[in-house]
Formats: sequence, structure tokens, C-alpha cells
Amino acid sequence: MSIPSIKVIPIAYSRLDLPDFHFGLWNYLITGMDEFEVEKVVVDFQNNEIKVQAFFPIIIGAGLVQIKGNLFNMNLDSMGPIHANVSNIIINYTLKISLVEKDGKQYMVKDSDEIKTKQTDGKLYIHIDNLSFGNETATQIMNDVLNTHNEQFLNILFPILQKSLKQLLDTVLNTLFKTYSFDDFFPK
Repeated sequence: MSIPSIKVIPIAYSRLDLPDFHFGLWNYLITGMDEFEVEKVVVDFQNNEIKVQAFFPIIIGAGLVQIKGNLFNMNLDSMGPIHANVSNIIINYTLKISLVEKDGKQYMVKDSDEIKTKQTDGKLYIHIDNLSFGNETATQIMNDVLNTHNEQFLNILFPILQKSLKQLLDTVLNTLFKTYSFDDFFPK
């Protein structure tokens, strides 16, 4: 059985396109996801629903970015290295399942899932190299603006994190659900 590690989560490529704003990441590595605390698990057998809430004290990422568009009254058009860390993230995961019978045992199958992320009293620090091509002072000022508006910027970036987590969880759950029966997960 091959379950992917969460010690380092690679993002080969992910992008977010909004009106007047493009943000693309590639060769991006996320670390810190292996250090978490499960705060709550609710299993609703009547509705075949599992809810998990987890707290991540720090998530760190590094890779390459292309950012283009108008954000916080700045005209951005850059490509290059990005380094970011974010603290105190809560992830709520809701999984809806159905049961299928195989070899006389019941197995879970994912019907749908949803990931919601939020930050609680934490900070986002981000540094994008070369925001103002060749002008280090302007690049630093632009990074300062991004970090000043870190909550709003984080809300822009959360969909990329959610998409990557969803892909990882899909792989993990498919492997687990094919290998272990419902009774293995929830013995009577």
C-alpha cells in the first residue's frame, strides 16, 4: 500500500485566475503539514458523514511564482522565487461516503468532500523575489504591502492550498478505502 507522505507536499503547478489578477505556483514545496493537532472528529453514521477539524501551527512553502495583475493598488507583473509561511491554520474537512459490498465486507467510497481553511490569530509572511524587475527597494516595499494586507492576500491564496490538500486526501482516502473495510475503521 502506497500512501503519500505529508512531510513535503509538492505542487507541480497550480494557479488562480481572478478578474484582473493571475497567481500561478510551480515547483512549490509545502512543509509543516505533518505537524498538526486533530481538534475534533465527528462521525455521523446516519448520514454517512465524517467531519475532521485540525490545527496546523505553521505551514512553510517555497517555489516559483508568476503574479500578474492589480492587487492592493499595485500593478504586479513578475515571475520568480517565492517563500511563504503561515501560522495558526485550521482546516475543516467534511467527507460524505457510501458503503459498497465486496467479498462479503462493506467498504467506504467517497461521494463528496469539502475543505475549508481559516487562520486564527496567526500571520502570513511572504516574500516574492523580483516584484519590481531589478529594483530591490521597490520589491521590498511591494512585499511589505503584501505582508501588511496578509489576511486579504491569504484569502486569495487559500483556494490553492485547498486544491492541493484535496488532491492529497483523494489519493490517501482511495488507497485506504480500497485496502480496509468499514469494520476495520469502525469496529463494533
